[in-house]
Amino acid sequence: MKTLIINEPFVKDFCRTQRWAARTRGRALRAPDWLAYATAVLEREGEDVELYDFPAEGWGKDKLRDLVQKKSQM
Repeated sequence: MKTLIINEPFVKDFCRTQRWAARTRGRALRAPDWLAYATAVLEREGEDVELYDFPAEGWGKDKLRDLVQKKSQM
């Protein structure tokens, strides 16, 4: 079974806590360190896992829908 770990698309001007895809007061968009750690632990345990960082790629909700549909058919 494949596990998808997804940092969901950033919604412009939507304010969340720093653990989500929000910009800090310095306007920096933080990398999803916690998701990378989880991915590494799962890989170390032999799991088939993929990490997708939508804000870093500039991908939106349409791409997320397409990715989930594609991966669920595999």
